[in-house]
Amino acid sequence: FLLDDKPPIHTDYIVIISNGKYYSSNMFISDKASPNDGLLDVIGFQKRNSLSILRYIWELKGGNLTELPDVEYFQAQNIRLLPHGHHKIHLDGEPIGYTPALVSVAPSAIRIVC
Repeated sequence: FLLDDKPPIHTDYIVIISNGKYYSSNMFISDKASPNDGLLDVIGFQKRNSLSILRYIWELKGGNLTELPDVEYFQAQNIRLLPHGHHKIHLDGEPIGYTPALVSVAPSAIRIVC
């Protein structure tokens, strides 16, 4: 994937793109994440073996995910998912298409009132 269409090309195995601090209902992504900063938060998982996937899930639930040496954290306005194979893209748990794709944020497009 590319961040804001600038090199380098990142080759992580699994990528989570978020616009908030939490993934699902209670899994902490990063304290840097904010829904109103105009940036998407990108978590890249470098390894794909079963033990690493279990470790990622454990640390995601524990809130320490971005401290792992084989997990990358970025922020960007646009993330271009490049065509490498025929990989599914999921949105909120539902498959919506395949790579390639461009994911971007529209700053201040939604007003949240609490």
